[in-house]
Amino acid sequence: MTNGGAQISITAGGSTTTRTLKADSATNVCADTDSGKTMRTAFISQGQLGMTFATISSVDQPVFLINAGTLATSVASLQGTYNLLRYQKDTPTNGGAASTRSSYATIVIDNAGAWYFCKNTSTCSSGSSNGNGTINVNGSSTDRFDLVAGSITRGTVFLSSTGGSKVLVVGEDDQGDPNARVRGIWIGVPRAAWAANDGAYTLNTTDMNKNSLSLAGNVITGSSTITANADTPLQGLLTATSGGGDDNYIIQTASGLMVTANNTGNNFGSGPGFFSFGVKP
Repeated sequence: MTNGGAQISITAGGSTTTRTLKADSATNVCADTDSGKTMRTAFISQGQLGMTFATISSVDQPVFLINAGTLATSVASLQGTYNLLRYQKDTPTNGGAASTRSSYATIVIDNAGAWYFCKNTSTCSSGSSNGNGTINVNGSSTDRFDLVAGSITRGTVFLSSTGGSKVLVVGEDDQGDPNARVRGIWIGVPRAAWAANDGAYTLNTTDMNKNSLSLAGNVITGSSTITANADTPLQGLLTATSGGGDDNYIIQTASGLMVTANNTGNNFGSGPGFFSFGVKP
């Protein structure tokens, strides 16, 4: 960010776009001066994490921001059991329409970087996992790591760690499937009993709208008010069921981050999936 925070430059898809920002009094975050843009730029109060967006193929897409000064530099720092919310886009290798899907998952990482994960299930062990591999230091960087499975690098791992609070982020670019290239983002927090961080959150989403949600205990208010179920389907997750019957899975942190994911019709086998993340400024 430059010009006292009034401009932000994002590089995506091989090109860099510089945006001019203005205060959005309705949400207390920054809007693009182009009023036609749907996304917002904001940081949590201490600036460790934030969000903005990039226009890719003429479509606004959310971008997750991490303060580089908070990034872990050792594989051992990643050790833990994390709740993950994931968003993935499958692009068929031989042509055809891309599809999207979301999932909730558990990932377990040991202090040597060995990992395994389980998706869309309330239990997880190395014997029941959906995938496993190693996390290795990226040779070109001290604060990013390669997620490896079957000798193929499936994504890039970052860990933001401040004051004992950890957020795990995986930028997925998996070319190991012969039928499709899978790109996506995973965001995770260490598993612990859910504890409310009340307040107003502004979120950027994959479905083009800027969402503002308020959290009070386990009551979530946006376009409607939903009483969510805590510690389900995983300890530390919220499940909020919309009027249409779709389950929305939510993680939030004491630092002021919120992430949501759902699939239309709760079809976690295929999708389409929807994903948002945002902050309490």
